[in-house]
Amino acid sequence: MKIGYAVLAASLILSAFSGAGQTASAQPGAAEAAGINCADFRQKSNGSWTPIRKVTLVAPQGPFTVEPGEQFGIETGGNLFNLKIAQILNDRCR
Repeated sequence: MKIGYAVLAASLILSAFSGAGQTASAQPGAAEAAGINCADFRQKSNGSWTPIRKVTLVAPQGPFTVEPGEQFGIETGGNLFNLKIAQILNDRCR
């Protein structure tokens, strides 16, 4: 019986570490997975970004749509559905 508990504890620890590694490795490709494409956005004179057409992005919670007129800026957080849209655009499109 004690061996069973030891095996269970070891498997829980291993699964916790493997899950943490997957989260960290998923971050570099987050922009591509989110569907953020420089050609779909333009930067305004105040530094914020706005879509030039209706764009569907993918967040951890699922897909959502942004439309022309919406603004994403660092000062305002630029964070929608856990995507840092302005930060990703600044990093990839400037």
